[in-house]
Amino acid sequence: MRVHFPDPHRTTQGELAIATQNQRVAAVASFYRFASSYIPEGEAEPLWQRANPTMGIARGKAEMSPKGLTFEELKKLFSVIPTTSEIGIRDRAALALAFWTARRRSEVSGILYKDIIETSFPDGHGGMRKAYVLAFRGKGKKSEIDHQEIPQPALDCVTWYLLASGRSETIKPEDPLFTSIDGKRPLSASTLAKRIRHYGELAGLRVSLHTLRHSSARARFESGASVRDVQQLLRHSSIATTDIYLRTLIGVEDKTAKLLESRLDDL
Repeated sequence: MRVHFPDPHRTTQGELAIATQNQRVAAVASFYRFASSYIPEGEAEPLWQRANPTMGIARGKAEMSPKGLTFEELKKLFSVIPTTSEIGIRDRAALALAFWTARRRSEVSGILYKDIIETSFPDGHGGMRKAYVLAFRGKGKKSEIDHQEIPQPALDCVTWYLLASGRSETIKPEDPLFTSIDGKRPLSASTLAKRIRHYGELAGLRVSLHTLRHSSARARFESGASVRDVQQLLRHSSIATTDIYLRTLIGVEDKTAKLLESRLDDL
């Protein structure tokens, strides 16, 4: 049995993504499993004594197809973000930070000013170089703080944004890095998601914040980074996951085709 799931938060209703449908069915199933084992105080029987109502609902198979932008598409996307308005400068900073650090939506929107930390790394010549890292809590590890270096292009965008917004001299460690234009509210993950969709439409591209994460991995790999380097960037626990991820993004090179071309060139 297939079930249509209306979404009360949408202005127009349509079929939800398979992954979203599966999540909602799983949540309902989990509730009834709990109710079937929970015996209220003073009662002799479980709260729910019938079959789990989700038993007849077929789960769909979500497509595992991450999409990464090419270098030209990345340039096209960032070219439509205004550089003459505060909102454009803010959005450019947030999206540049998301791309260059390959962080997820929640990891970017929730950044506080104190999460940008000055540090130093070996410069490869026996000395040290000044650098900045982003402190964040990764997926499923809310209590563990991780750190990712902020490349200079992203850092420049953030610095530009703080200057343009007039917050560079007054921002406090506990303040959100990205805010609404009036400075009264943190920039929410949903607002940031809407902003990148807006710029995607202007550029003629179908993009999301997670697309930037995929694109960051793809761009690095195509520029010569190893699978191990990309694994560390994405914080995948298994290198096999990263290998599959990159194969899906880029495709698999057919190194054996050349062996056949000379013998089957008349096909």
